[in-house]
Amino acid sequence: MVRRILVDAARNRMSSKHGGGLKRIDLDGSFELSHEKDRQLLALNDALDEFKLSDARKTNVVELRYVGGLSVEKTAANVNVSAETITLDRRLAKGWLLSQIAG
Repeated sequence: MVRRILVDAARNRMSSKHGGGLKRIDLDGSFELSHEKDRQLLALNDALDEFKLSDARKTNVVELRYVGGLSVEKTAANVNVSAETITLDRRLAKGWLLSQIAG
């Protein structure tokens, strides 16, 4: 009888109605993850603001591609440069931004 109770309890915990095989997450831990993402976003924003002072076009490319979600071709048309230039600008901007955020 005890075995049956234990098996039934395990089945209930594993059922989709009770979360299936999902693991519990400590809410305090999830807030830490949220705060870390917030810090990263703020650091990226500050780096973009600084980058805009030295290279407005590359900053615009980053904003259009990643914030606006535009394709390379649509970004190129918007900025009035070639798609190759957009690809190069994105690479250079990414390197600069990563160095600023990491440093």
